[in-house]
Amino acid sequence: MMPFEYSEVDSPDGVTVWKLSGDLYGDPQAFAFQAQVRQRMGSGRGHIVLDLGAVRRIDSSGIGILVTLLFETTHSGGAMCLVALSPAVEKALGITMLLDRIGRADSIEQAIASFGSDGDKE
Repeated sequence: MMPFEYSEVDSPDGVTVWKLSGDLYGDPQAFAFQAQVRQRMGSGRGHIVLDLGAVRRIDSSGIGILVTLLFETTHSGGAMCLVALSPAVEKALGITMLLDRIGRADSIEQAIASFGSDGDKE
């Protein structure tokens, strides 16, 4: 198992970008990530980009974290976009039909642009 790690990067457009790596399983670090994203959304940062390019695998708990973040993001008036899905992660999210609900982009820049000019939530 590869340890899960994450880092936050604010874009100039007011969108919060999270870079994730390792295995997105239901471990304490993954739930700490979920809590931190929720905290940022509570401070008015509704649009988020998750760069999953370095995430090797995801399990049902990891999928649950993404579902929770999607639900909370959309209910706070924001949006969520995924970037750089590995084949294994794309397959897992496709099986659960989650990819039908979450935006996807080829790059962080495209993901940010998909939100339009309202990166900062008012």
